[in-house]
Amino acid sequence: MRTFRYAWLLLLCIVASCGRQTVEDNLLPIVRKALSDTASVHYVDFSTVAVDASMSIGIFDDDLSGLNVLEAFLVADHFNNITGKPGADGIQDFAGEHFLYLADVANANYNEYVKRGNLDFLRESVVRDALFLLDDAYYNQTLDAEPYGVKQPAKLLVCADAAATTFGLSDVESLVKQTTLNVPVYGVVDAAVLRFLNLVRELPEAAIGILADPSVVDGGFYENSIRKLSAAEEYTGSIRICNQRTLGLSMFQQPDSATTIFRDAETVLPEGFVLPELGFGEGKIDLTLMDRYNFDFSNGAMSYRLQNDYYSELRINSAENLLRYYLVSLVEKYRKQANGKPLQAVVVACPHSATMMAVLEETMATLRSYKRNGVFLYQDVIAENFCFIDPASEVARVAYESLRNQRRLALRAHSSSVEAYLTLPSYGTPVEVLLQDGMLEEGYRYGRPAGAELITTKPVQMAYRYLSLADLEHVQLIAPSAYKLIVNRLY
Repeated sequence: MRTFRYAWLLLLCIVASCGRQTVEDNLLPIVRKALSDTASVHYVDFSTVAVDASMSIGIFDDDLSGLNVLEAFLVADHFNNITGKPGADGIQDFAGEHFLYLADVANANYNEYVKRGNLDFLRESVVRDALFLLDDAYYNQTLDAEPYGVKQPAKLLVCADAAATTFGLSDVESLVKQTTLNVPVYGVVDAAVLRFLNLVRELPEAAIGILADPSVVDGGFYENSIRKLSAAEEYTGSIRICNQRTLGLSMFQQPDSATTIFRDAETVLPEGFVLPELGFGEGKIDLTLMDRYNFDFSNGAMSYRLQNDYYSELRINSAENLLRYYLVSLVEKYRKQANGKPLQAVVVACPHSATMMAVLEETMATLRSYKRNGVFLYQDVIAENFCFIDPASEVARVAYESLRNQRRLALRAHSSSVEAYLTLPSYGTPVEVLLQDGMLEEGYRYGRPAGAELITTKPVQMAYRYLSLADLEHVQLIAPSAYKLIVNRLY
């Protein structure tokens, strides 16, 4: 790997003809370079690597939101650690494991490459993320010509981003298959869909709801995975999908009280986003559904004005209430489709939603027991064995089973640890393509061509100087356990 490459350069030149990794011809160019082009900046000599249980679990995303996946690994207790059988035993499944987390913030966000049609560069970015995690080196500073820092390689890879899973994970799988590493590669989207398919395997028809950020819903990432995996798993039934866009949950913070309220009165909403307000139709608070929303009005969680006992103004002012609104909207939307097939599951694909699973359970229980004119209105809409599916939790399940089958669980007696990295623009990047905060200007960022040898971004250790207060609050909210481990290593 890079750490030893230069000391043995002469020897490698002599034996290159007989020691190169076998490479297929139909691979993505960056994959071919990484495997066989010793002159490429992307080349990694995997032939010297022997993957074992002491290595790390690598997780990557295009921002910090993927830390909710790391959190799911840190708190997971789905299995008996002695027998390996399903069932909590009071011991964390990944106790003592080392984790690597990479936030590719300099190239974010991945969904934008999809919108702009630059899929080749997105695929390259995903492969670069994987190469970094599989390698044993990192850049100490962006001005370094070579990655002199030393880290552990990954024994398992997890992609926490939906767009990256859809468009780049197969390239990572192809990369790994060309080596002797035998490193499992998983994505959160496919893990959640596989859980759903296992639930409905014997049903001729099934239905699923998806709570996700607008970019995930609009990208159709879960629908694509359902089509792909239904065929692969030979599920012959029909599947109905009901989407609900979630937005705004990240704008709330957790104070000492039980309610998450806006960070401050100056909170700026994303462009084009309006909080739900009174009215009818998509994105409106329907007064006829007030008894089903079950909003919490305490501690300023709702802003409202009453005139003659009627609401003249009503605005959601807490994450919990916003989540209640989204779930009720999804179920009510599905009910009005009048298709007669109950929802078997709802995928909670928004990191902020997954942190408030108790609110979701409470809201669904309210709907299950809701009566109108003596009739259970949602009896035929919500399946008796309904469940929520958290993609982060599901990918932790499959990762545990995979590592256990490979006998690569660390099983250390001490606590887990986390090494966190993020990408930054390379030193020497022309100032005209940089923003005031030092990140890449959008036109340059999303317009870069694939296939170049120029390294425009570099992964460095996460540090306080690269993170804002809002970043730290965001991490603490969606990944409190990971936050503690990461902050302890920041400098």
